[in-house]
Amino acid sequence: MITAGIASETDAVYAREALMATAARQRSGAVERTALIGVAGLLLAAPFEALQPLLRLPGQTVSSVEAVFLCVCMAVGLSVMLSRTRPVVAWADILRPRGWTTRRGSSWPRRPRR
Repeated sequence: MITAGIASETDAVYAREALMATAARQRSGAVERTALIGVAGLLLAAPFEALQPLLRLPGQTVSSVEAVFLCVCMAVGLSVMLSRTRPVVAWADILRPRGWTTRRGSSWPRRPRR
């Protein structure tokens, strides 16, 4: 009897943790979707950048693409705050130096011999 009660409590704890992890993944997915839509918006806005800036400040001008970028950053930040999660980023894939490492572990490309 006692072991059955412990097993059911343990199962309930595992089920609750699994439910919380699923909810966190769904909220994190909303942040990632917001970022993806923002990148798509930047790609669509970039070819149509105006020749005249939107805003002229002393020593600085703000173009239409910079304004879209600011809106995207604010939307992603708001999404992070509302979902109370951070987006899942594969840092190992982002920071891996591609094309600079060889089989022998050399980190610099060799100069051709003359």
